[in-house]
Amino acid sequence: MMRMETELQIEQYKIPNLIPAKPFKIIDKIIKYNGDDLTNYFSELGYTRYIIDQFDKALQINNQKLKLLDSGYWRLKKEANYISFCNEIFINNDSKVFLFNLGVDFSNIETCIDKIERLDKIDQYIILNLHKTYVESEIYSITDKTLFEFFIKGFLREAISGILFFEKQEIFLSYGYDMALPIFFKDINQVDKLKNKAKQFNIYLRN
Repeated sequence: MMRMETELQIEQYKIPNLIPAKPFKIIDKIIKYNGDDLTNYFSELGYTRYIIDQFDKALQINNQKLKLLDSGYWRLKKEANYISFCNEIFINNDSKVFLFNLGVDFSNIETCIDKIERLDKIDQYIILNLHKTYVESEIYSITDKTLFEFFIKGFLREAISGILFFEKQEIFLSYGYDMALPIFFKDINQVDKLKNKAKQFNIYLRN
């Protein structure tokens, strides 16, 4: 029996997928943490927190620039800058990253439909493929650039929550709010270089 075109379009071998991985020491500690302040826990583990942001400093509540966050056009235009910057980190980490604390159950079709409405066409194929093949795991490996960008967009649009770990560079990148993404460094000597790189994409790495 011939399959429908949409079935062929979401074949696993054609669309990138999450790969379940085994937790290792540092991620296992964070997964098992049951306190209220994850930022402080990162500090206890020796990581320093910065923010990837479109503004060079935290804005006061009456700052007119905050209105930009209400503009869908502005947010989507700025999104490309974030993705380009995050791709630099991904590539320098041998194009491999681990995902954990995933706050989305892709096996739930209603949840997937909600995400589909907030993401792009290419991301919709990824979501359908994740739904079709989803395996629940505490940690996943991502080696595909398109899939990596899918999660960065999900973080920026507040559609997906989770934490990415760049093992080689010992960097954690978390979802956030209002396009401000927390990033944690073990080696703060990387910060100045990445601050300069962020500026090339018209965004900021601030503390």
